[in-house]
Amino acid sequence: MTEISTEEYKRVLKNMLFDLDRICTENDISYFVSFGSLLGTVRHNGFIPWDDDVDISLYYTELPKLKKALEKNEKYYILDSSCPTPYYNNFPRFCSREYALKLKGVIDIEDLGAFIDIFVLYDVPSEKEEREKLYRSLKRDRENVINSLPLRCFSTLKTKQKIKKLLSLPGLLKNRGKYSENVKKRDETLHTFDGIDSTFVASLFDHPHDRDLMKKEDIFDIVSHSFEDIEVKIPRNYDLMLTTRYGDYMKLPPEKQRRSTHHFKVYKKEC
Repeated sequence: MTEISTEEYKRVLKNMLFDLDRICTENDISYFVSFGSLLGTVRHNGFIPWDDDVDISLYYTELPKLKKALEKNEKYYILDSSCPTPYYNNFPRFCSREYALKLKGVIDIEDLGAFIDIFVLYDVPSEKEEREKLYRSLKRDRENVINSLPLRCFSTLKTKQKIKKLLSLPGLLKNRGKYSENVKKRDETLHTFDGIDSTFVASLFDHPHDRDLMKKEDIFDIVSHSFEDIEVKIPRNYDLMLTTRYGDYMKLPPEKQRRSTHHFKVYKKEC
């Protein structure tokens, strides 16, 4: 395999996003670029210059449609907890088979290709107290999934992180052999409020928070916008979403914060 540069990887991601947009359009799947990618689209008409990933969001009923559309696709696949290799994230990824990522400083994900994060939007209660109960449950469920991973998945952590993980030995021992059980419990929690009559949806990834709330009426009101030299989908009400999460989102951060926070190397697989 041949390592590629950050700029090359961003070109790969842009091409993947172009293909993903085409697949979604052809299969009547509603999506939009979100989080840092939405910020980059609006503020920079493409990538945030110091960033190197792509995020999209879609409603939970759209994900099965996307997985079905990719069933016979030889280039792309969906990575989630239903795959044979352990995968601990609350959100799936749209991956390319043509590239391999090697992680460092974070929990390992085996057979990870170049990826676009898919932040699935779930129905959540209108009452703040009920949402916070959901967030606490998901935090516990996520920790249980991580503690039930094979020990080899922690080999990519830094020394201090490994020591911290060893100090949580009781949690590791309690969850040995329970990966499938814990994933099932976590996924049931994610879908607790499916179909509820509520104003809000949320992505519920990693550490859920009300800053990730979106109005359900906004996630299907989608328009096109330029991203580098391609077109992608964004919410018409992007201003509210970006303001809720980032505040004055058109203001650039201090220079010392303008750096990537990702920990991986990317390789082009040999044909």
